[in-house]
This record gives sequence, C-alpha cells and structure tokens, in this order.
Amino acid sequence: MKRPIFFDSWGWIAVVDRKDPYHETAKPFYQEKPTGSHLKY
Repeated sequence: MKRPIFFDSWGWIAVVDRKDPYHETAKPFYQEKPTGSHLKY
C-alpha cells in the first residue's frame, strides 16, 4: 500500500527567495545533508 506524502513547496520558495522573511531559517535545512533519511539527492 502506498502512503501519501506531504510536500511543502513553500519551504523551497523560502530557500531560493532571499527577500522571503523565512529565507535565513529555511536555508540551513536545505544545506544540511540528511542522515538516516529516505531522501535521495
């Protein structure tokens, strides 16, 4: 059985838009390499 996935696209907008009020908060999450995660680059 496949499980639904929630994808928060607004977070990606905050990462790329330097004028976004959450840019500095979101940026480290993108730069951090996940460990033990199912995310693949």
